[in-house]
Amino acid sequence: MLSFGRRTSVFNSAATIERTIRRVLEQTCQDFELILLNHASTDGSRDIARSYEDPRIKHIDLAENMGAGGGLLIREMVRATSGKYLKLFCADDELLPDGLQTLVDYLEQNPEKGFAFGNVRYVDGQGKFTGGTFFEGRAGFVGTNDESDCLRKFYHGVSFLPYIGNIIRRDLFDEVMCDSTLIMLADVNLWMSLILAGVKIGFVDLCVANYRVHDGQMSAVAASKRVMVRSHYEVFALRQQMIRRFGARWVRQVVPDSPYADKVESDVDAAFVLAEDLLRREGDEAAYLELNAMLQDNEMRQRLHDVFGFTIAEFRRLYSSAYVKDDSLKGCVHRIWQILSAALSNLPAWARSKIARLTRRTMEHAPEKDVNHWWYGLLWEVDARLAAAASRGGR
Repeated sequence: MLSFGRRTSVFNSAATIERTIRRVLEQTCQDFELILLNHASTDGSRDIARSYEDPRIKHIDLAENMGAGGGLLIREMVRATSGKYLKLFCADDELLPDGLQTLVDYLEQNPEKGFAFGNVRYVDGQGKFTGGTFFEGRAGFVGTNDESDCLRKFYHGVSFLPYIGNIIRRDLFDEVMCDSTLIMLADVNLWMSLILAGVKIGFVDLCVANYRVHDGQMSAVAASKRVMVRSHYEVFALRQQMIRRFGARWVRQVVPDSPYADKVESDVDAAFVLAEDLLRREGDEAAYLELNAMLQDNEMRQRLHDVFGFTIAEFRRLYSSAYVKDDSLKGCVHRIWQILSAALSNLPAWARSKIARLTRRTMEHAPEKDVNHWWYGLLWEVDARLAAAASRGGR
């Protein structure tokens, strides 16, 4: 049996949940169970979900919204499943008629793979195909990405796997760690955890679902300010996990150009190499804290000196130069942009509307690799200012 699960529960999805459920029930593969986890919705989503009397549907109703991330909700759902495979899905997306069968067939024919992804199409809020698919021109995606390449891309801030195209062996959830609080990056954390547990990844070059782009979704441009803040903190947490969890097995493949990679003898050594690399290249705050903690320990501080020639003086040089680099380029550009974007509120309403459409179109079609880049944050700021001006009225 295929266990089909819903990601992030059903939360205030009244506008899309009915169509999503129907698309599951219309699958060519009829041997499944549909787990609907209602995360204390307040818009009637629960009533819509329970209006279906199909015996294959199982309901989980949480008494309150726990503010939980994807990992905790996935674990709630996994406990209710009994099938061989699990498919995580969103309440606003749609499976294509043979989507489940395509994914099941792939894992059945490739038993060495533990999880896989099919391609997905983009549709608008009304379900109309807008052109293009996830795999087409996706930054970092080549269709043959192996496990080390995936970890390397995650490490460099590239999320290139289509969440709604996934299928996973159910038993793997007994082996992997799912972060309980992450929301924006819960999927990246799950894929990373599967790979670190030794699970192999696969790809199906066929479309299995429609990805709906609309203003109500959690990552919508309309919620850009909230998304940016969440992503900032979640990137910090995810980077910290990478530093601590990649270990000696993966470090040389993830940072092959590090001058210290060839000296790694243990997982602790690997954590140092990753933290040093992130601080040197990006001035990463999580890397700073990890290195700072290492240098507090007498034994570790001595090892870093003896094996890697790394001292407190070198640590200070790294974070000092990282700050200067940021201040001279990204920081200055951002301050200039703040001044310019502040002037947007004084523009006529028609001009603000035109700029807003252009900004949102640019953000919606930006390559995934750019979502965490500073220039994308500038667009977020413009959109947030335009939205604020519109809410106040204006000319």
